[in-house]
Amino acid sequence: MLKYRLLFNPQPLSGFSLEQVQQHLQKLLKLNDNQLRALYMTPGKVLKKDLDKDQAEAYRQHLARYGIAVTLEPQLELEPGPVQQERPPEEAPVPAGKAVFAVPDTPQQQPLTPNAPNIGERSAPIRERRVPMEFTGDGREYFGIWIINVVLTILTFGIYSAWAKVRTRKYFYGHSILDGNNFQYLADPKVILRGRIIAFFALVIWNLTSNFLPILSLILLLAILPAIPWVLARSLRFNAVNSAYRGVRFNFTGSYGGAAKVVLLWPFVSAITFSLGLPLSLHQKHKYQVENSHYGLSQFRFNGTLTDYYLFGLKILLVIIAAGALAVVVHPLVALFGYLLVFGYFMASLTNLYLNNIELAGNRIESTMSKRTTLWIYFTNSILIMLTLGLYTPWAKVRMARYRAECTTFIINGDLDKFVGTQLEQVNALGQELGDMFDMDVAVI
Repeated sequence: MLKYRLLFNPQPLSGFSLEQVQQHLQKLLKLNDNQLRALYMTPGKVLKKDLDKDQAEAYRQHLARYGIAVTLEPQLELEPGPVQQERPPEEAPVPAGKAVFAVPDTPQQQPLTPNAPNIGERSAPIRERRVPMEFTGDGREYFGIWIINVVLTILTFGIYSAWAKVRTRKYFYGHSILDGNNFQYLADPKVILRGRIIAFFALVIWNLTSNFLPILSLILLLAILPAIPWVLARSLRFNAVNSAYRGVRFNFTGSYGGAAKVVLLWPFVSAITFSLGLPLSLHQKHKYQVENSHYGLSQFRFNGTLTDYYLFGLKILLVIIAAGALAVVVHPLVALFGYLLVFGYFMASLTNLYLNNIELAGNRIESTMSKRTTLWIYFTNSILIMLTLGLYTPWAKVRMARYRAECTTFIINGDLDKFVGTQLEQVNALGQELGDMFDMDVAVI
């Protein structure tokens, strides 16, 4: 029978501080300060082994209640023999002095009991794998979905737009392949429609007051400002919990306070510093979005530094100056080419900067988008969309999605199947759709 072991992850689960988790570890495992430090100095140590899958999952769930993150890893049995049946931990909190696990005084000693965790044992090194992202969508196939979405949205006065949005995302998610498995988009269009109806009436009321009662409209606008962070946080959460990979849902746990800084505080700082705070604002936005995102129980980490973002901003500024100088010296029409040059450079560089600094439990993303290729795709897509009166739009979207996928590689340590999803509570779509209606569609890049 396949057995499992629990590998220690030093990153606290969301909602727990490092100090809380360390206290729980000392109480549950009866660790002294030296043993606790040794545990954190060597991530990946085995806390428990020789468990069947149900036992391992029971221990994992119990530890998760205390903010302790572990990874389930299959182990090979070298010698067949009788397996001692183990009892999973109790549901109730462990009283003082009653540890679920027992550990030796030093890592070199044998466990005091068969159930003791072997924190002196370290997991075997895992070989790194480079898995390229794939996009298998086809422009002609997507055109059939796109044209039906446009026609039905017009005929239903916008009501079908909720279904159109879900169909579009399901198509692009379903054709995005990683390690032989596609992503899933699980949102219910009826839930989205309810949110859009509420947002529509809110917008109508604000427009009416703007025309007939300007003072009241100003008061309403000021009243709306505190709701904007809530809209952002709910939008990100709605998108996350309705996205899945290999049957495991994503999650977003960003707070209202963090969202308020992203949409109110840092933009204000940027404004009063004459855009000198733009790199700071962008860095804080990306950090908030990434570090509050989860895949199952695993929390994403953002490694981008403020220095990286200011260097990025400096490069963009130099490109803008060069494009402006070229337009003055050569011809004003060159300004259009200069704008496209800046846009292509900005999109490619920002995508690379953002994705290359994302980490998930030791797994990383590598993005290698080329500035020239990105510029060429945006330029030719724009020309073809204009020449075809918009009919080339589906091919343009598929073309860009395929290029992004070709430039994206996941550097995986181990097997993604080991990530275990949590049962996520249902989320109301109101926040996401308010964001759409008030031009606050949440775009990472």
